[in-house]
Amino acid sequence: MKVLAAVIFAAYIVATSAVPLVGEWGLKGICKQQEKVKDMTVNLNVPEYAGLWFEQGRSKSFIFDHNCYCTAANYTLESNGVVGVANSCAKGGVTGTRTTTSGTASQDDKQHPGYLDIHFKGQPSFAKGVYEVMATDYKTYSIVASCTELGGSLIWILTREQQIPDTQFDAYVKQAQDMGFDVDDMVRTVQTGCPALQ
Repeated sequence: MKVLAAVIFAAYIVATSAVPLVGEWGLKGICKQQEKVKDMTVNLNVPEYAGLWFEQGRSKSFIFDHNCYCTAANYTLESNGVVGVANSCAKGGVTGTRTTTSGTASQDDKQHPGYLDIHFKGQPSFAKGVYEVMATDYKTYSIVASCTELGGSLIWILTREQQIPDTQFDAYVKQAQDMGFDVDDMVRTVQTGCPALQ
């Protein structure tokens, strides 16, 4: 049944996505030890984490960010304790049409508050992902992972500021690498020349 679900979801991605499947699938680095990664997640304080974050870099194998510029994520704390998620980017260039994908995230594992289940609108009910906060100071940066058998090994570097120096970005990538994550396919997100977001 799990294999069938994976095949159905893969077909769903191909059918609904206009982008090619790029990067390598499969678990790499410390993502091969999914329980260990879960234990490494932070004791996340959602109200403090909520708000606007800018993507500075991501794993190339994350196909949904293909051809995206000025990528941002806005997290809101809903009345039922669920986290509202709104990911947006400009397609094709910094002045391209801005598209938004909305969903929800929840702290279902009370022993690991930094490990969230995430689901986006329009996806099948079984197509939940994981959002693993590996490091954050809430005010400056966040290192996020998603280690799943289907999605593979994904890493994001998020910051509160839209533009940061290369040296700062490199330091965050090194921090993720030192945790054991494979960062070989990390690509930098263009945030220069982007319209201001509120």
